[in-house]
Order: sequence, then structure tokens, then C-alpha cells
Amino acid sequence: MNVNKFRNASLRIVLLPIILSSFLLSSCSQLYFYPEKHLVRTPRHIGLSYENLAIPMSDQRNLHGWFMPAIGKPKGTILHFHGNAENISTHIVAVYWLPSQGYNVIMVDYRGYGKSEDVPDLDAIMSDMDETLVYLLDVHREKIARPFIVFGQSLGGAIAANVVANNPTAVDALVIESSFTSFRRIARDKLGEVFFTWPLQWPLSFLFSDSYSPALALSRIHSTPVLIMHGNGDKVISVKHGRDLYQAANSPKEYWELPEGRHIEAMLRPETMGRFLNYLDQVKTK
Repeated sequence: MNVNKFRNASLRIVLLPIILSSFLLSSCSQLYFYPEKHLVRTPRHIGLSYENLAIPMSDQRNLHGWFMPAIGKPKGTILHFHGNAENISTHIVAVYWLPSQGYNVIMVDYRGYGKSEDVPDLDAIMSDMDETLVYLLDVHREKIARPFIVFGQSLGGAIAANVVANNPTAVDALVIESSFTSFRRIARDKLGEVFFTWPLQWPLSFLFSDSYSPALALSRIHSTPVLIMHGNGDKVISVKHGRDLYQAANSPKEYWELPEGRHIEAMLRPETMGRFLNYLDQVKTK
């Protein structure tokens, strides 16, 4: 047997996972996004009145969103940032019940999701959501009954933390459910779940930028109330992330750990929904 050929073949076997991993991670931010363009429902399908929003971005792209007015006199307004998959038409399940409880709800699809233009990109999405917040408070300020609460779930929680950190006086409370402490850490967690990337989870995780670390963003928020929710049965993002996010946040803050709670399940539990309404009633306008 040719020794050199054997060595070359062995080297290719060893390098294959590294080469494949590098290829898969060549566009790291894309691995966070699983958009769906088709809207499976609108608020009208579930008996809610609503208004379509076209939100212009500085790069001439438009984002699409929904404004769902409160039934009766508004008690406040909630801006919802959804998770990494599908679009607002599926994530509406988390907030559709709030208008009947007196809260305006605004949902916005990230670029590349639903009817929002372009393709997903982490830097662009972070910038977009900053612009969205400013645009809503300027152009649609009549829709923003106070208190104004930003509510993010999963990836949306990471985005919400950064948006509020960049605009600390614009909102009255921040709520985060089932999110993670940093993009690098969650990448490491996910790489550790795959057989061929498990040995490389630490070095490969450094291909992911931590510029938008939610834990770091929370440490920059000093007076806005923060509520962190996480299920201790979450198989998608470990509850350890929720506990660490709470530690990173400054007071005033609260942490709700949901017994046997799964990923972004809090707003599907009647007991948590009631507790959430009580929390919202206590939020004061700045």
C-alpha cells in the first residue's frame, strides 16, 4: 500500500468535518434565521381588527407589520419581536389575546420574513429594529398608548435587549422570554448537539460575533424595568441562559422560571398570562 496515499486519505477524513463546518458557517448570521414568506393568517382570521404597517428603512427597504388596537380604552402598547422561524402570522399566537385585555399590539416582520423585503442579515435586522422603534414613536405616536413595552421571544428577545439598550428612554419596560445570553454561546450549544461538530464547538463558536450579546445589552440598561421568563423544560435554549440573563440585568428586574415550561410557551399558559397582565398593570410610564 502506498503510505503517502494512505496519509493523504487519512488527512482528508480528519479535515472533512472542519472543511464542511467552515462551509456551513461561512455566512454565520444566516444560521439564526428560518424565514417564511407566506402568511398563514391575518388578525382578521381570528376576529381582530388591524392595520397593515409599511415601515420604511434608510436603505429604501420596507418592513411589514400589523397594528392591532386595544378593545376599549388602551392601557398601554406592546411592541412584539418574534423568534427566528416563520413570521408574524404564526407568532401572533403569543399576543393575539392582549387587545381584548386593553393593550395595543404592534408586530413587525424582520427583513426577509413575511412581506418584509430583502433577505435576513443580523447586522441589518438589528439596525432595522432600532429604526422601527424610532419610526413608530415619531410617525405613529398616536398609536403608542403608554406605557410602551417591548416584548421579545427567543431570537426576538436578543433583538429586544439591544434595541432597548440603544433607546433606553423610549420604552417603559422590557420583557424577554426564552432567549439566550450571547450569539456565540448559543452557537456553541448548538454545535455541541451535532456529532461531527461537537469536538469543534469551542473554536467554531468564535466564528460568531458577540457584538450583539443580549447579556451585554442588558448590562447597559439601568432604569428600565426588565422581566425575564424562561421554562426549565426548554429543550431549544437551556434555562441556564435565562438565569444568566437575569444576573446580567440591572434592577429593577424580575425573573420567572416556568416549571416544566417549554420554548416560548409562557403566553400559552393561563396562569402565566394572568400574571403577565398583573405585571403590565404595574408598569409605570416614564
